[in-house]
Amino acid sequence: MKNNCSEIISSLFKSAISKYSSGDFEDAIQDLKKIIKIDPKLHSTYLNIGNCRCGLGDLEGAIKEYSKAIQLNNKYEIAYSNRGAAKSNLGDIKGAIDDYGKAIEINPNDSYSYFNRGISRSFLEDYRGAIDDYRKAIEINPNDSTFHTNLGVAKLNLGNYEGSVQDNTNAIKINPNDAFAFCNRGVAKEFLGDYDGALKDWEQSSQLGHKEAERLIKKYYSR
Repeated sequence: MKNNCSEIISSLFKSAISKYSSGDFEDAIQDLKKIIKIDPKLHSTYLNIGNCRCGLGDLEGAIKEYSKAIQLNNKYEIAYSNRGAAKSNLGDIKGAIDDYGKAIEINPNDSYSYFNRGISRSFLEDYRGAIDDYRKAIEINPNDSTFHTNLGVAKLNLGNYEGSVQDNTNAIKINPNDAFAFCNRGVAKEFLGDYDGALKDWEQSSQLGHKEAERLIKKYYSR
């Protein structure tokens, strides 16, 4: 009987994942609810329902599901991280920071929780705290260009323009198509008085499809 239940759960889970991947979130939830009827203490099921609810834009519902998963397993790192993201999207920035902190306590090598906590701290204008988190994320995973770009943005907000240029340059070395990094490096160069360098970066950013760069180019030529 136990083996049979395991096979049913495995089949339902595969079906739910397939439906989730194709964007059929409602039907995926129905499969996952069937799993709960068989085993209501399987914490990963609630996590996946939460992910489906995020896909449907039901962030409050997602938070409830992530919380159920955490109640069943209070060391469930990804549930804290995903709940933090949902809280952030609902504007509960302090709640998000707390959840990312919990995820980091469980797994100190979780670069994305450091990164996301850095973003949340930036929302609160705690740029020094954000810089600490971005640096930690880079220490763990130095090859993600977005970590470097966001570090550059935080430094830009603190007036460290030379540092911002360097961080965005690091991002561009990793990802030469990082339009956001080109745009931000251009802004930092403008503050440093390197107007030609700023324009060159904005033009590159614009070619890569960044709309803000187009606005900055128009502003440059309207002086």
